[in-house]
Amino acid sequence: MKIYLSGPIKNDPDYRLHFDQAEKILKEKYPHYEIYSPAKLTDSLKRALKIMLECDCVIVLPSIGSYTSWRTITEQLVARETGISVWTLEEYLKPPPF
Repeated sequence: MKIYLSGPIKNDPDYRLHFDQAEKILKEKYPHYEIYSPAKLTDSLKRALKIMLECDCVIVLPSIGSYTSWRTITEQLVARETGISVWTLEEYLKPPPF
């Protein structure tokens, strides 16, 4: 399973901390999953989207501004339009209801 993390970068001075924490939580729960973080990419949005399109799902971080960041909105729109599921981190970590 390949997971792409999505969240604000430009307007969040602690974005590296938020992305690192989310990655750590996911790796502890799902050690065999591959986690891709745009916080570790020094390239453009174009490169990030290319990586995201190879992933199975996008997980949106709960940081302040996640839903108003243009980059995050773009990532979510592209993911949904290409059939990639989008979850919040909280939704993804919840146990199934059965």
